[in-house]
Amino acid sequence: MNIKKSLKYVFTAASIIFVVIALSQICMAERDLPQVILTKEGEKKLILPEALIKHIRKFYPDLVVPTMDDKKDNWLEFVKKDALPPFYCWGDFNGDELIDAAFILLNKMDKSIGKLIVFHKTGRKTYESFVLVNDLKHPTKYGTATQKPGKILTASGKGYGIAKNEKRGEKITLKNDSINFWLYEGASSVFHWENGKYIRTWISD
Repeated sequence: MNIKKSLKYVFTAASIIFVVIALSQICMAERDLPQVILTKEGEKKLILPEALIKHIRKFYPDLVVPTMDDKKDNWLEFVKKDALPPFYCWGDFNGDELIDAAFILLNKMDKSIGKLIVFHKTGRKTYESFVLVNDLKHPTKYGTATQKPGKILTASGKGYGIAKNEKRGEKITLKNDSINFWLYEGASSVFHWENGKYIRTWISD
């Protein structure tokens, strides 16, 4: 009887330890991801992991992540106060089961220009990055969001002229999360990972 009780206590203790370890790993993983928090003013603010901040400072020292002070033009007109930041989206863009992030970053000296950059998470504290749009004029007139996997109709499939020269057919199949990028009240496109690189497909004119 004592042996049974002892085994029961051992199993119970082991279960508690397992749960504690699992929860700590989840918390650590969450700290490694960008977080969106709600401010006292009711606005959503983006908090970046330290590793991502260091990567941006090292490889893109002339760029900065937008803040609420940069909300103007279409960001101010179309984005509600409690909405997600229009310059940021996240997902498993390259299919490696790690969460990646894409940003519209602004030039430090001249915020009327910027770049669209995607950051692939490669480890606990490491990233690799790809510039998707290098010379983005008036970046606050653009937005980005996560496009979920599945089949989508291209611009040519919808009959728009912008994609007449494309040879990708009327529909494309997105195997992973992808990056929807648009000009407010204008054209939109999707950047999707295929064969080790990003391909841009127009989905509206």
